[in-house]
Amino acid sequence: MAAARKALDSQPGSPPEIRATGENVTFRFEVAGVPAQMKLALRCDAKGDVWAAIVSDDAPEERR
Repeated sequence: MAAARKALDSQPGSPPEIRATGENVTFRFEVAGVPAQMKLALRCDAKGDVWAAIVSDDAPEERR
């Protein structure tokens, strides 16, 4: 039997880490159910491109 999906609790989570490198901005979010050292990273560049990845806290800064 599949695990029951948790209902949204409408509570805000912790704010993301925000890093700016050159023309890139990266947001790193904590994700429930994922080990604390892993984060969801969303990176936006000056052209409007967006990348998403799961990264570890000790991963080097994203560059392009």
